[in-house]
Amino acid sequence: MPTEGQLPINMIDRIRSFFRDEKLPLIVTCDTNAHHPLWGGNDINQKGQLLSEFLATMDLEVANLGNEPTFCVGNIQTIIDVTLVSRTLLCDVHHWHVSWDEVGQSGIKWDKLAPIWCQNVKRMDWQLYDEELEASISMWLGLIETPADIERELNVLNFAVTKAFHKACPEHRVSSRNKVP
Repeated sequence: MPTEGQLPINMIDRIRSFFRDEKLPLIVTCDTNAHHPLWGGNDINQKGQLLSEFLATMDLEVANLGNEPTFCVGNIQTIIDVTLVSRTLLCDVHHWHVSWDEVGQSGIKWDKLAPIWCQNVKRMDWQLYDEELEASISMWLGLIETPADIERELNVLNFAVTKAFHKACPEHRVSSRNKVP
């Protein structure tokens, strides 16, 4: 157990490295005993300073929202529980909040992770792509005389390419075996 001012940096780095190497998103929920405004605290202690400096070098972001205390004893209220997530996963964590149980124990929760959607270009239907693109721009008779005409025609072409791509390579939900538990 680290003492005041120490952090399990090597352990966190090994965990993060494993998840990065396996191309998996990571969520770490920890009781840090670290104080810092980065996760809603009012002050900074040595652990908070060390953790914030460490996080600046990592592919992890603080998911904490607001400034509701996660530790309360008597008149002492602090925010020491921190949720760290991979940068790529941060936008999928919704409604992070502090939750208290009936005996006064705090915990941090989020309502859900948004489903992860992707497009697999290896499974793209190239024939459908060609057909869709041909149907959209086969009668392309745009007259180009000014820079505004170029911009207009580029927008038409961009729309046609994007529409054909989305039809030929539809998004699909990542299977449950690839989702964060």
